[in-house]
Amino acid sequence: QVSIQQLLKLPAECFHPKPKVNSVLIKLTRHTTDVPDKYWKLYTYFVSKWVNREYRQLFTKNQFHQAMKHAKVNNLSTITYEQVLSIFNSYLLFNGRK
Repeated sequence: QVSIQQLLKLPAECFHPKPKVNSVLIKLTRHTTDVPDKYWKLYTYFVSKWVNREYRQLFTKNQFHQAMKHAKVNNLSTITYEQVLSIFNSYLLFNGRK
């Protein structure tokens, strides 16, 4: 995860040649991940399947419902980061990884 902080607004007059837009100086701060390194590759696989709604490649129907219930997901279109982590942890448990 990364946080973005706006440090300074720079008008077009600060540059030569002068661009047609204004600029902003930002600071990116990387945060430690909530996923252990040993599971990172599996997490990226999980997220790619999740984003493409390929749930059946991740869970059986029963496992999917259990994971949703445990993560307290009522609506898949408004899922939070914490809920995705909870579902990923369920995925690890169902696959004997944890």
